[in-house]
Amino acid sequence: MDAAKEQTLVDYGDGVVATRTHLECLLDNKAMVNNEMANAYIRLLQCVKGLKSREDGEAYLETAYIFGMLK
Repeated sequence: MDAAKEQTLVDYGDGVVATRTHLECLLDNKAMVNNEMANAYIRLLQCVKGLKSREDGEAYLETAYIFGMLK
């Protein structure tokens, strides 16, 4: 395994990290965003104060891991 591809580039805390392997999908315009990147972005959105509860309604932000359990 290539050590450079597995180096942590982003550390979101609580053991959630993104490596080059995770981020490569963002550089390929034909690739789909993988679950790890989608979940990391959702976790970042969950940290934004006032995003879930707004005057025009409520936003429900859940990760792909929970969605998979709901199927």
